[in-house]
Amino acid sequence: MTTHTVSIIAYAFALVTIMVSGILGTNIGAKYLYMTWLRNSPLLTSRGTRAWLAWMGMIALMWIVGFLVSQLIPFFNELLTVISALFSVWFIYGYTGFMWFYDTHPWFARYARDSEPRAINTTWKKVLMATSIFVVSFSVSLATSP
Repeated sequence: MTTHTVSIIAYAFALVTIMVSGILGTNIGAKYLYMTWLRNSPLLTSRGTRAWLAWMGMIALMWIVGFLVSQLIPFFNELLTVISALFSVWFIYGYTGFMWFYDTHPWFARYARDSEPRAINTTWKKVLMATSIFVVSFSVSLATSP
């Protein structure tokens, strides 16, 4: 049994972590819906009121569906544990490493529309490339370990 102060501090750290991970997942899902549903619409690149309302509506839809699923499925906690064990390490670590390569590596420049050339020509970019390789291999090793 912990003291009251220690339990308040522990819950404060846990609450912030849970909220950040929930907001991150919701934003990624809502961004996918936004890009998919508004692909051929001028709202996709607009900064107007209707675009903001569409974005807020998709965020609200994601939160409502998430809440309903979490309350209506009786084994949701166990299901969430299995899904997190399978995908969270890869999503948190591996995805970021691949995104660095996609944003910076010259091999992907043929898909880019930007005018500045991509190159790994500085010491800092070489350190970041080594870090990205380590992060991707680390996430693969964690995702495949028993």
